[in-house]
Parts: sequence; C-alpha cells; structure tokens
Amino acid sequence: MRVYLVTYRRPLMLRRALKSLCEQRFADWICELHNDAPDDDSCRQLVDEIGDPRIVLFDHPTNFGAVETFNLCWKPIPNEFMSILEDDNWWEPDFLETMIGILEAHPEVDVAWSNMVRWQEGPNNQWTPDGTIWSKSGPPLEFFDVLQPRQMMEALHSQGAMLVRANGPHMTRHPDATPDFMMDAVKERYMRRPLVLHRRPLANFALTLTTGRNETLVEKVGGQALLAKDFLATSNVSPAFLRRAWEHDWLTGRYARRAIIVASLLLGRALTLVRVVWGHELLMCALWFLRHPLLTLGVFKYVRNDKQISAFLAAAAGERDVPTASTAGPMRAQAAE
Repeated sequence: MRVYLVTYRRPLMLRRALKSLCEQRFADWICELHNDAPDDDSCRQLVDEIGDPRIVLFDHPTNFGAVETFNLCWKPIPNEFMSILEDDNWWEPDFLETMIGILEAHPEVDVAWSNMVRWQEGPNNQWTPDGTIWSKSGPPLEFFDVLQPRQMMEALHSQGAMLVRANGPHMTRHPDATPDFMMDAVKERYMRRPLVLHRRPLANFALTLTTGRNETLVEKVGGQALLAKDFLATSNVSPAFLRRAWEHDWLTGRYARRAIIVASLLLGRALTLVRVVWGHELLMCALWFLRHPLLTLGVFKYVRNDKQISAFLAAAAGERDVPTASTAGPMRAQAAE
C-alpha cells in the first residue's frame, strides 16, 4: 500500500509522524514524503538519518500550497490501498493493520477511518491530550449508509486517519480554488457510501499553536454556504433533517446558520427554512446580516461568482451510487473484526 506524508517546515512533528509510520505492524508499505518547502533541507537530513528505503522524498521545486500538494495524493496508482499522514498527526502501531483488515472484510466499503485522540500543543513542544474526535462509546464499527446532517458543511471522515481504496470517484483532484478548510468536506462528496468509522482511537490529531490557514470571514461563511447549497440542491432532505442540521450548528461553527440561510435564499427555499426554524433564531441571524451589510454582500457575491467549486460539487452528486435519504436513517453497527 502507499502512504503519502505531506510536510511544510515542521521537522519535530515530521520526526514523530515518520516514527509512527516506521513502527507500524503492517510493514508492506511505501511512503511518498512530499516536502513543500524546497529550501528546507531538514527533511532530507531526517530521511537520510532514518535510512528506510520505503521512504521516498519528493522535494517540490516551488511551494505548491496545501491544495496542490494534497492533489498529488489523489493520482492513479497501482496499489490497492492508500492513506495520507500529515506531518502534525501520528498513528498507533496497529493503525494500518486494523484499517486494511476492515476494508478487506468489507469489499463494499471504499473509505474507512479511525477515531483520533486530540492533542493540544503547549510551549516547548509539550503536548496534552484533549479527548477524542468521536466518542469512544458505541459500536466498534459504525457504517454511515445515508447522509448525515453534519455532512451539510463538514466531513465525517478524518483525512489523517483514513484508509481508502486506490480507485473510484474519490481519486480525483480538488479544484485549484478550493480553500484549505473545505478540502475534506469537498472530497467526501465524491466518497461512495457506506463510510465506516472504527471507534477505537488509532491515530492522533494535533491542535497546533499556529496554523497555515488564513481564510477571511467572507471565505469562511461563503465556503460553508457553497457546501450547504450543493447539499440541499442534490439531496432530498426532509424538514426534520433540515432542522437537525440547523441544530448541529455548534459542531460546525458559529457562522453555519448564516451559511444555511444564504444557501436557502439562493435556492429559493426560504419558506422551507421558515417552517422548520424557530422565529427568534431566524431573527437573530437576520439582525446579524443587517449589522454586517458589507460582509453579507461579500458572502452572496462569493457564492454567486464561484463556478469551479460549484461545478465540482454538482458532478460529485452523480458519482455517489447510493440513493440519498430524506432523513438521517439508522447507521449499521457491528463488532470489530
């Protein structure tokens, strides 16, 4: 199988990620290490120090940026499986062994991912655990057969803890204009269901003190509105489903409800939203729009002027080979393999 490891000026974190890869109990892998800082020689020094022939370093000729770098991970390859390990994440020793076993046992599944432990970075490279992304209680394997409210503006899967079959519609490039924060959600629109979560934390997610993301508020709200607009346009969601998505706001960000309103207005579905949302909630959002007229105008312009991402998302609907559901139906669960 093939592992893509992407890095940009994080030598200490990269060392930790590579160590976790080299300690995997499943050893039949090859790693493409993509260094997006061509003037940083620490990657080559580390690879030479480790001396593992399975790790192949690719120094980018220029700084590609996040979207182009991750697009290198979604090219056709002869391997059966692939995974992406970001430099600020790391895996438990049985991650690959367990996830490969899940996909081998379930040929109907293209994408599986494990739960992750969150770690908060502190001064002097100190790390403190901060819970897990998913609750550890519940079925060991959870199959997501139908659309979930969270997917209106977020991804269910975690890119740094996933294993995918190296074929199918999900092996496609993101549009060049995709903002960093939208990449996982946009990619998931091309992933065929069922998606499978392994609830045991087999990977670790770093909450770093600094981030390379620098989107504006217009881009943030506009990007969420793009995702919501495509979701509502291509999925036969019921009023009950829409209400659950609205209530999911605190998991998707403080501006998510504004994005749902923008999407509903652009689709001509404002009355549907009025029927399922409490009046005082809509009033609070309306007052926010009135207090920020330039921002509101910018969000609507952002969504209306976008062509590339909208076309990409619309095409994804045709690739999903499982009918959408009018509500979030029950999820299959079973014991771990």
